Amino acid sequence: MSRSPSPDQLTRHTWPRWALAAFALVALAGCSSDSVQTTANPTEERLRAIGTAYGRASDGLKRPPRSAEELKRFLPDVPGTDPASVLVSPNDQKPFVIVAGVNVRELGASDAVNVLAYEQVGSGGTRYVVDSRLSVRPFSASEFEKLRFPADHKKP
Repeated sequence: MSRSPSPDQLTRHTWPRWALAAFALVALAGCSSDSVQTTANPTEERLRAIGTAYGRASDGLKRPPRSAEELKRFLPDVPGTDPASVLVSPNDQKPFVIVAGVNVRELGASDAVNVLAYEQVGSGGTRYVVDSRLSVRPFSASEFEKLRFPADHKKP
């Protein structure tokens, strides 16, 4: 006649399997978090590079850039920037609109959010914008209408 194992014997025999399973789960969780890579948004990267070049152009010219052509001269100075492609939005495949004449060096607190560049069309009902603080984010059509631009700038 066979006897049932005692609770101590069950624990001794099942614990290593349980521990092994727990160890495997912890190891997998650790490995999976290492393999997760964050991909930067190329539109944000390009607009941030444009904003940085805008500041460098303002310093170099001793005034704000008056056009995308003036800005282009300062794009090679921005690390990690491909001047050949940075002025085109990956979302709508159109050149970014460069807002001429924003004086980023003499802005007061209330002026600190002037738009430097934006997508012509964008995608999914939003368009990305970079402002004079180098903040890049998407705006809906109604939010975009409320943004601050120089008086002589014509929005699309």
